[in-house]
Amino acid sequence: MQGSNSEWYKNILKQPTITLAVKGAAKWTGKTAPITDPAKVHGVVERLRTKYGAGEVKKYYTTLDVAVKVPLK
Repeated sequence: MQGSNSEWYKNILKQPTITLAVKGAAKWTGKTAPITDPAKVHGVVERLRTKYGAGEVKKYYTTLDVAVKVPLK
């Protein structure tokens, strides 16, 4: 992922409404919110590192300057 340069992020800025669906389950539609504060982005990145390992995060995420919040409530 290329952070703020990625197409998914640019698309979220233009159209923040997304729909999540799991096969066999109901769909959910809601609005995303970009996270640009460096401290908050760092917190997201640290959670990813804890869950998947630093090597995996480094392998897939080349730019760590933004994140996206998806409130599920």
